[in-house]
This record gives sequence, C-alpha cells and structure tokens, in this order.
Amino acid sequence: MSTPSASTGSPISSLGDGVSLSEREVSSLPGGSSLLAPGGSAAPLAAGGSEFSQSYYGGGTQAYRRYYGGLQQWIYYCGRWTYGPAALYYGQRTNTIIRNDQYQRIWSYEKYPNGYEAWQYWGYWYPGYHHAWFGADYRGWHQIAVWGSRSGWSNPIWVYVW
Repeated sequence: MSTPSASTGSPISSLGDGVSLSEREVSSLPGGSSLLAPGGSAAPLAAGGSEFSQSYYGGGTQAYRRYYGGLQQWIYYCGRWTYGPAALYYGQRTNTIIRNDQYQRIWSYEKYPNGYEAWQYWGYWYPGYHHAWFGADYRGWHQIAVWGSRSGWSNPIWVYVW
C-alpha cells in the first residue's frame, strides 16, 4: 500500500484537548453518528471482538486489528472518521476521538519514526467519549494508540507526516 495523501480537511477547532463529549455532542460532529455504540457509550458494540488484517504501513508489514468493542480511537482524516491510515503535512493537527468502555486510568501512546515512544497520562476516565489532538511534529510514520488500565490497548492508528 502506498503512503496516503495529506489530509485535505480542516480539523474541528471547537474541541478542547482531553474534553469529555456526550453522545449528543459526538453525534453532532461531522460524521459523528458513525462513532456511536448501539445502546450507549458504555455498551459493547454489537459484533464484539475484532477482525484481523495485515497491511503495509510505516516501512514494514504491520498486523493490526479493527476493534468492535472495548477501548477505541478514531482519527479525523479528509473530513471523515477512520481507524487509519491517515496523513498530514508537518505542522498540521487533527482530531481524535476515544471511546472508553469502562471506569479506568487512561494513557495515550505515540511511537515516532525514529523509535522514540511518548506516553501521556490522561487521568481516571468514566465510560464515554473524549477528544484529543494529534499534532504532526515529526516527518515519517507514527503509530498512535490508547491504553486503559482495565481494557488494555485500543486499536492502533498509523499516521504519515509529510
């Protein structure tokens, strides 16, 4: 798979970093209804489980799973929400939405192209939706994910910075 083109969409600038969002707020985002879990934000998604896939991202063959339940993260790319891959120009930023499925401590994780790993502790979160920013601050492939003290890992998202 080739490197994706940089995003042509604008980020949703009205959202703050780490802000909790109600289901109504999420559904009012462009394409936000696709992020909602049937039965409410804390409910597991209907399919439960995951689907295995393998693709070429970040300089090698990467295995990843598309998750249907648990801790999930989406990125706003070219005007839509996706599990990735995505791409931005250096200096751009875009939105991510995290769906937390249970009461737990949350950390975000980013692996940079040079191998550096950055962790950010977000605190104790209740089930629901939260917003965070991704900033394109280093050229090359980045891997981002979220880790919950009870849920474990979210889906990984690959982002290329031009």
